[in-house]
Amino acid sequence: LAQSEADLAVRSGQLAKAEATRARAEAAVLDQEAQRRRGEALLEDARRTLERQSELTARAVGSQTTLDTARTQYAVQTAAIASTDAQIAAAKAEMIGLDADIAVARAQIRAAEALAGQRRARLREIDIDLERTEIRSPV
Repeated sequence: LAQSEADLAVRSGQLAKAEATRARAEAAVLDQEAQRRRGEALLEDARRTLERQSELTARAVGSQTTLDTARTQYAVQTAAIASTDAQIAAAKAEMIGLDADIAVARAQIRAAEALAGQRRARLREIDIDLERTEIRSPV
């Protein structure tokens, strides 16, 4: 019985750890989604700057260097969004794995509770048998 209760405590600890890890992963996804929205705003700004510099350079008013810088900033922001998207996908995949770990831990807790219940019942049966037992000496 003590072993079953110890196993139950261990399983409960594993569940708490998995739930905490999932909560951190979920917070990371929310943070990354916010970073993506910021990246989208920066990308839109880079796109407008690139269009403006392209027009100025086409009219021979802007410099090629400024246009090249605008193109680079646009490419950098596009890559940043792609990187953030990959991070979001990885974090969501991790959350799916953690959800499975949590489901397994909950099932293991239910099994450990059932086993502990069975052992308690068996211990009660033994106690009852012991109470009904009468020891007689042949003397």
